[in-house]
Amino acid sequence: MNKNIPLIFAVLFVCALALQTVEPVAAAKIVDKQVKYVTDNQYVTGHGKEVFTVYQYNKNNLWLNWKIYQKVGNKYKLITQAWTQLKKTNKNTLKVKDQLLEGGWENTYIHTKLTAAQYYWRVYRPQWFS
Repeated sequence: MNKNIPLIFAVLFVCALALQTVEPVAAAKIVDKQVKYVTDNQYVTGHGKEVFTVYQYNKNNLWLNWKIYQKVGNKYKLITQAWTQLKKTNKNTLKVKDQLLEGGWENTYIHTKLTAAQYYWRVYRPQWFS
């Protein structure tokens, strides 16, 4: 019996190590990233850039992050950022949850059979980057 104790501890150690290296099931992946250089708009005085990153958890849940940077010298300084969530709530409804730059959230519901991912690529992205 005493000979098996080190073996049992070795197996438990390997299992614990394996569990720590496994990614969570709901891990998001970046599916799109756009950088747009701007001059003198409502957020930037002079030169700046807008960085738009899309994180996809699954085909029915996407988070979009929008960051605005002001160019100061040779570097870019973050001015503000906002989030938008595209989430399918049922078979025919997509919820668009926008974080307002002034604070708070605004929800809009869209009647569509498209998944959140399909809606992003076919409708939302072309409107933003046309």
